[in-house]
Amino acid sequence: MHKKIVMFLFVIILSGCVTTAGTQGEVVSGNLDLTSVDQEQIYTKTSNYSALIELYKRQLKQGEESETRLKLAEVYLNYQDAESALFTLAPLINHKSNTGQVFYLQGLALFRLGKIEEAKHSLHLARDKSPMDAKVINLLAIIYAQQGDLVQSRALFTQARELMFDDITIKNNLALIDMLEGDYDSAAARLLPIYMNEQADEQVKANLAIIMAKKGSLNHLLVFYADQYSQDEIVKLYQSLRSLNLASNINFADQADAKIVLDSDTVAPDELKAKKTSPSSGEKYEQ
Repeated sequence: MHKKIVMFLFVIILSGCVTTAGTQGEVVSGNLDLTSVDQEQIYTKTSNYSALIELYKRQLKQGEESETRLKLAEVYLNYQDAESALFTLAPLINHKSNTGQVFYLQGLALFRLGKIEEAKHSLHLARDKSPMDAKVINLLAIIYAQQGDLVQSRALFTQARELMFDDITIKNNLALIDMLEGDYDSAAARLLPIYMNEQADEQVKANLAIIMAKKGSLNHLLVFYADQYSQDEIVKLYQSLRSLNLASNINFADQADAKIVLDSDTVAPDELKAKKTSPSSGEKYEQ
C-alpha cells in the first residue's frame, strides 16, 4: 500500500434551493395527444428539463405570460444553464409587477455564474419583496459565508431556520459555520442526531468524519466507514483529516439540497480514491 496521502478536492458546497438537473427522460410523443398541462406534469415528474424548456418556449411564442417565463427560467437553472435563465428573466426585472421570485432566480443565476456581488444585490431585492422567504435568506447566508462574514451568515441561517426552512439543511449549514469557527463540539451536537436517525447522506457523513477527526475520535470514523474501507485505510483517512486546514481548502458551489457539505473525497489514500471511482464499487459520490 502506498504511503503517500493524497489531498482530495475539499469542497464546502453552499447551495440555493432550486433542484439541479437529473437524468433526462424521453420526450413524450405528440401522438399521445396530451394537453399542455399533462405534458408539463409528466416532464416535471421525470425531470425531462429539455422537454419542459421546449414546452414553455412554445407557450411564450403563443403569448407572453410572466408565470410561464418564470417557469422557463427555473427550468434553465435546473438544466445548469444560468446564462439562459438570466436572459429569460430580463424582461421581468424592470416590470412593475415583478416579485421576489424574479429577483431570487436572478440572484441564484448570478451566484452560479460567480457574480457574487451582483447576486447579493438581487437577493437583497428579493428579500425586500419577500421578507419571509427562507430560501432567499438561506442563499444570502451562503454568500456572506463565502465573503468571510460568518457572524452575518450564522444570523441569516438562524433566521431561515425560524422561518421553517428544512431543518436538516439548516443544521448542516450551521454545523459548517461552527467548523469554520473551530467549534467542533457544537458542530457534532448538530449533526450526530441526523446520523443516528439514519437521515445523513454521504456528504453529511463526510462532514461528521472531519468533525470527529478534529475531536480526536477515531472510533466514530471506524463506525462511519466500516462497510467501505479496511481499518488501516480508515486510520489513514483519520490522520489526514486531523491535519486538514479547513480555512485554506474552501470552495463554494451551488447544489440541489441547499446544504453546505464537505465532499466525501476530501482526503484519502490513493487506494481509497481508486475504490471510490471504480465502477465495480457500486457507489455514487456527488461532486
